[in-house]
Amino acid sequence: MNQTIQKIESRLYPCPFCGSLKSCCVVDNPYCNNPEKVIIEVWIQCMKCGARSATQSQTINPEYFDTVIVKLAQRVANLWDRRAIYNGENNEPIKRGNQ
Repeated sequence: MNQTIQKIESRLYPCPFCGSLKSCCVVDNPYCNNPEKVIIEVWIQCMKCGARSATQSQTINPEYFDTVIVKLAQRVANLWDRRAIYNGENNEPIKRGNQ
């Protein structure tokens, strides 16, 4: 799972607010008092300015934890990257990746 999440993170567009290429996928499970059902939340967050994507959450059976996290990470990455891919100055493609 970690390698898949790292691959998703490495392809993210820069932060739409500060332009930083250092963004990460955050996974949280704030309500884990039931061992049969776990609520997980996933979002993308800029490490420089703190901007974040919409949160995707789901209640799951813990045995599917890794699979669901990867699917949610792909969804939030798509939300983060949903914008124009060219800059306005010289019309070059925006670079992707955690640099």
